[in-house]
Amino acid sequence: ILLTMKQMILLLNLTNTVFEFGHGLSYTTFKYSNILFTFTSSKTYNYSDLLNENQPIGTVTIDIQNTGNRTGKLPVLMYISDIYRSVSPEVKMLKAFKKIELRSNEKATVSFDISSFDLTFIGRDNSRTIEAGQFVIQIGDLNTDFDLSIKNN
Repeated sequence: ILLTMKQMILLLNLTNTVFEFGHGLSYTTFKYSNILFTFTSSKTYNYSDLLNENQPIGTVTIDIQNTGNRTGKLPVLMYISDIYRSVSPEVKMLKAFKKIELRSNEKATVSFDISSFDLTFIGRDNSRTIEAGQFVIQIGDLNTDFDLSIKNN
């Protein structure tokens, strides 16, 4: 069976890890919903601008609700996966996190800004680079994806 990289990432996220990063004891439960990625301005960027500046790419937002009957704290972890690149990518990379506290039945919207630096990696020549392609953002049990286009100057 041949799987695409995106299918492999989603499959690996379904495996039963005993204690995933950020795991901790909580006396309440949380529900994630409405994950949304929006581009800041353009979907196509100049290569040199992306590397030389910390260029804003977009924002991801997600709603989180405390569905339990106690106040609780939750680390909201944002992972980014690069579906394909010239150097084998990690399955997912922790790029940002926020810790929130919600009362019982309280709902909050959490947002993360994504910059070009969040999408870079160290290439074969040991220098920072960025490549066009599809990226997957995962927060909690939800994910969304976007395509980044890059034009050479």
